[in-house]
Amino acid sequence: MNPEAAITVLAAQEEPTEPTDGDIDIDVVCGKQGGLCETLYEWTDNELLAETTSLILGTPLKIILIIAIAMILNRFLRRGIRRFSDRIGTVTAEHGEVVVDERSIERAEQRAASTGSLLRSLTSALIYGGAVLMILETVGISVVALVAGAGVLSLAVGFGAQSLVEDLLRGVFMLIEDQFAIGDRIDVGVVNGVVERITLRTTVIRDPQGTLWHVPNSEINRVANEAQLISRATIQIGVSYAADLDETMAVLQAAAD
Repeated sequence: MNPEAAITVLAAQEEPTEPTDGDIDIDVVCGKQGGLCETLYEWTDNELLAETTSLILGTPLKIILIIAIAMILNRFLRRGIRRFSDRIGTVTAEHGEVVVDERSIERAEQRAASTGSLLRSLTSALIYGGAVLMILETVGISVVALVAGAGVLSLAVGFGAQSLVEDLLRGVFMLIEDQFAIGDRIDVGVVNGVVERITLRTTVIRDPQGTLWHVPNSEINRVANEAQLISRATIQIGVSYAADLDETMAVLQAAAD
């Protein structure tokens, strides 16, 4: 074969050909935009329409779906935790027999309610935290890169987050040690009142004047519990000078019992 002819044939083989409209790769058109773009492009064969519609509807729909699933899952799990904590609100004796002491049963129910409140708060934090990470991935923000970049700020943020971690740990240990529960009247130094709610960060206390106090768990350094098992109160009772003291004491003792 003539060398010049061979070079001409080789050049013709290597010359790129322009793709026709029907040869456009759908992956080139849609990239990472997903199924909505691909479906529209297959139906309309219109690149601009497919890309624009997918950009406007695809990402917002995914975000709405993530939020909806997170809300449903959070509600389902919180309800399950509430039912479980209600069921375990009974005290069992060492051999598995139900304790009939009303104060012990009430105490167990209060502790179960407090534990359930903390678990519900933790569940909500985990679910919505995961939803935020998924939304970031959906809008194209790499969570891995974000975490790696956050390492530079971790020291600064760490100092600010110390109190949050301390609040959480202190709240967990207070429940484990049964220092107080929902419904107890306690004195934590800054306020004296009835515990209404225990969350990841704070203990909510209502004082005798009706004011609601949100006390960070890390600031509760000491607790005086006036409702735990044994309590004593000094009450002055006036009686008539003509009353029989022995009979009066018997009536008071019967009322106290």
